[in-house]
Parts: sequence; structure tokens; C-alpha cells
Amino acid sequence: MLIDDQMPSGAESPYWRMFIAVAFPSEVKAECGKLIQRLKTGIQFSGAFPSWVKASSLHLTLAFLGNTSVDRISELQCFMEEATSGVRPLHLRLAGVTLFPTPKNPRVIALHLTGDLAGIEKIQTTLAQKLKRAGYPLDNRPFRPHVTLARIKSMRGLAGIRDVVHAHRDSVVSECLITGITLYRSHLLPDGPEYEPIVTANFCA
Repeated sequence: MLIDDQMPSGAESPYWRMFIAVAFPSEVKAECGKLIQRLKTGIQFSGAFPSWVKASSLHLTLAFLGNTSVDRISELQCFMEEATSGVRPLHLRLAGVTLFPTPKNPRVIALHLTGDLAGIEKIQTTLAQKLKRAGYPLDNRPFRPHVTLARIKSMRGLAGIRDVVHAHRDSVVSECLITGITLYRSHLLPDGPEYEPIVTANFCA
């Protein structure tokens, strides 16, 4: 459904920075927030300064669209509904902190996902195929499900980051049922991005 059907009007339609993702329930985000605080405490004296994600903004990205015309929101909604047609709620388990994509050259501190990943991967594959056929410039790297907790912008203090991440490699955060996927608009703000839900495609009950 459209969360906000009041689209901007004018001679030229605006472009919004958008992506499609799996949202997590508020209680899962709260548990992830506690984990982020523990990681911050462990890393604070390492000399590293990762850019931490707000717990309220945590999600699992399925497709990053970049700057996209608002005129294409209806098209995106159709793709999302087609990709989730017949899908029932999926169980996911968030556990284990890791460095992504590799410990040697990490870009982010991330949280592992297990559970019904085959279902998530099928949705992502179908969605990506439809988006590419429609001309969206998607990243061609293989889809590797993870939840970004912090972005690493410098190798300074990396040894300390590795130690703290290793100490939390078996941390169990939460489990949840995923019931849909959401199109978000990203607002780039001085204290970090904020994500506004635009359209949701719900799974079958």
C-alpha cells in the first residue's frame, strides 16, 4: 500500500534517493541498539572511529535504487508485489557480529542473518531481475544478506575493531518474522541518514 499518496506536483517530477529493504520490528531494533552500545564501548579506546548506524534505521537492503523519479513509485510497487506474491512470513535470526565483506578489508561491521534466507534470496533475485529489465542501475555484486551496524571509513584502529568483533562473533541478538518488504526514501542529514517508508508490499497472511 502507499503510505503517502500525496506525491509532489510541478512541471518536473522530483527525484528521491530510494532503496528497497526488509524492515525489522521495533523490538529487534532495540536489541540491536543494545549490541551497538556494547560494540561502541569496546571500540572506543582502539583509535577507530566507525560511523554507527542508528538502531531505528537498521534494515536488510534488497536493492539500492539511488536517485529515482517519484513517477516510478507505482512501477516499483508493482515489482515488489510481484516479487512477494505467494510468499508467507519468513523467520530470521540475527546473531554473530562480523566484518564485511572480509576481515582483511572490511567496509562495515555487520550482523549475520540465518533462518529462511532462501526465501529472502528468492525475493531479492526476482526483484533484481525486474528492476534490471526496467533499466535500474543495480549493483552487480552477489547478494550477501547482512545488517550493517557501522561503516568503517578508515583502517585506523582496525586491530582493535577486529578484537571486539571477534569477541561478539557468537552474540545472539534476536529472532523475528518478516512479513513484507518496503520502499524507502533516504534523507541525508548532518547527523546521519534517516529513512522514510513510502510503499510496503506485504506477504500472504
